[in-house]
Amino acid sequence: YKELFMFHVVVISYNLLQKDQEFLETKEFAAVFLDEAQHIKNPGSVRTISAKAIRARARYALTGTPIENCLGELWSLFDFVLPGYLFGYARFKEEIEKPIMETSSETALASLKSRIAPFMLRRTKDEVLKQLPPKTEQVSVCPMYEEQQEAYLSVLSFFDSSLLPAIQRDGVQKHSIELLAALTRLRQICCHPGLALEKFATAASGKMDLLFEIMNQSVDGGHKTLVFSQFTGMLDLIEARMRDEGFSCLRLDGSTNVRDRGKIVNHFNDDPEM
Repeated sequence: YKELFMFHVVVISYNLLQKDQEFLETKEFAAVFLDEAQHIKNPGSVRTISAKAIRARARYALTGTPIENCLGELWSLFDFVLPGYLFGYARFKEEIEKPIMETSSETALASLKSRIAPFMLRRTKDEVLKQLPPKTEQVSVCPMYEEQQEAYLSVLSFFDSSLLPAIQRDGVQKHSIELLAALTRLRQICCHPGLALEKFATAASGKMDLLFEIMNQSVDGGHKTLVFSQFTGMLDLIEARMRDEGFSCLRLDGSTNVRDRGKIVNHFNDDPEM
């Protein structure tokens, strides 16, 4: 660690930041930059506490997804960049978050915007890499199969009868976690019903069949294909079917060793058989 501070720039992962917090917080940095700063969106997490323990004369947070679920995530980012600027979380929640989320308070929203605007630099898509040609998007719509629709409607009916009355009684904020879980479950069924309900593990998926129809056309045309999914379980199903149908494939997800990622990307780019 003595050698660490012989250099002008120190690059460290969030995991190492947690592990070596006690040492790092004894030093003062000229500036600290958090890339993918949504990793500290949970104010009470060990990762967030470790990041906020680092002493620096200037702090910056870079993220493409500053808010995903609630305004508390925005507060956590600002509590890193400017500790105390948006008050303590209890006061922020009472004066800003609850009025905006529960009553759509224009006054609270205007107050929040005026406070954070001077400290935010936002880059829009129109400002990024203007030399590239316009992006071409093709939206393919497919219906759910009968079993898939059955699974979707059964889950929707369950949440309508159990979650909806609770939200109407207590408000959305008190049941935000359950609502997010319900929406996630429905999204999973749209991908493949087996992701959400075990009894539908062998059911067909309209989305899966459409994916392989597009992939076959792509491969026949001599093209390589990137497939993204938020659900690793869906990647499991796609990968298994790819191998069954004779496709060669590589996989990158959160469990992939960081040291191996570059090799996998290079293999995908350079191997003509991929």
